[in-house]
Amino acid sequence: MFGSESIKSPLHRIAVVIPTKDRYSNLLLLLKGIERNVNIDLVIVVDASKYFSEHLLPREIKSTPLVHLKSGVASAAVQRNVGLDYLNSLDTNFDYVAFLDDDVEINSDYFSLVTQTFVNDDILGVSGVAVADKVKQGANLSKWGRLFLDSIGYTGASGSVTRAAINVPIDSKDGVREPVDCEWLIGCSVWKWPKISDLRFEADFPGSSIFEDVIFSMKARSRGKLIVNPNIVLRHHLLSSPASFSFERNRQWARNRYRVKEISPERFSSWRYCFVNFLSMLNILFRRRAIFGAIGVLIGTLQGFLKL
Repeated sequence: MFGSESIKSPLHRIAVVIPTKDRYSNLLLLLKGIERNVNIDLVIVVDASKYFSEHLLPREIKSTPLVHLKSGVASAAVQRNVGLDYLNSLDTNFDYVAFLDDDVEINSDYFSLVTQTFVNDDILGVSGVAVADKVKQGANLSKWGRLFLDSIGYTGASGSVTRAAINVPIDSKDGVREPVDCEWLIGCSVWKWPKISDLRFEADFPGSSIFEDVIFSMKARSRGKLIVNPNIVLRHHLLSSPASFSFERNRQWARNRYRVKEISPERFSSWRYCFVNFLSMLNILFRRRAIFGAIGVLIGTLQGFLKL
């Protein structure tokens, strides 16, 4: 760890927490984007890289101190919690804490747009929309097809969490430009620090962190509104990866969605959860020709019910 000795009374009181693992080139690209922004008081990099290398990162970005912490667990949820614990250990008071993944790029107006979105005291968290390098257009559904998928919880209103425990993003292609009051925020989001300083991300999900941002949002939502501003755009390199149809990704998708369902059994329907998973298996198997991806959904569903 280094840089903590330079933390003084903040001017802008915005702290940024970045989990990373073995992606220093991506991380440096993100740090350049942060450097182009204003009003940042502290950057915390929580590093789970196999070969921890302090010398690869600067001690500060312009005049903003950078703290480099080591994490023994490679999980975005665990690493974000390390950053939150570190913030709690400081005497400095912050107004906002921002979470950014190491594989995103931000524009020079990212934080100014975020802070402008906190227009009311009852707004607790703000995020933008994540876009891929190459966005694949999905199939157009008929009116009746859409109604059917909505009814079983496969699809739903933008920004909602359906009764089948699926989180529906705000789609940048929908033409929405005004901020939207939502039920959940993506992992790359900004929160009012004093109001969420006691909350932590679920740290025991199997595999990589999927749906931990949804559960964090649902726990926090009772404390204030969650707003997605479609004018705030992050370029997310992970979204361009073909791993979406792999065995492990789909196993985690089904298994960890069960954890979302467990939060509120009276709201999230077991039969919808199972039926949606069955349709997902058929889609992955016959449309995507990814047999191991379909098996992943099946295994993840069984693991959910068996608490494995």
